[in-house]
Amino acid sequence: MREIVDLTGLADLLDRTRREGNEQAGEKNSPTPVDIVQGSQIWYGDDVRNWARESGRLQEPPVT
Repeated sequence: MREIVDLTGLADLLDRTRREGNEQAGEKNSPTPVDIVQGSQIWYGDDVRNWARESGRLQEPPVT
């Protein structure tokens, strides 16, 4: 089963505030929400992570 995240989860994944996450979610190349539940957009967590990595928004921790 795929992880689903709402706007707060998206912001957490990006290490941003909810407001900043909302701004980034509205960008052209951001992942498309999979649904709207009770007025809130939701995304697949892996789609958000992939987009964040590809766009330089998510830095991978160094491997030790």
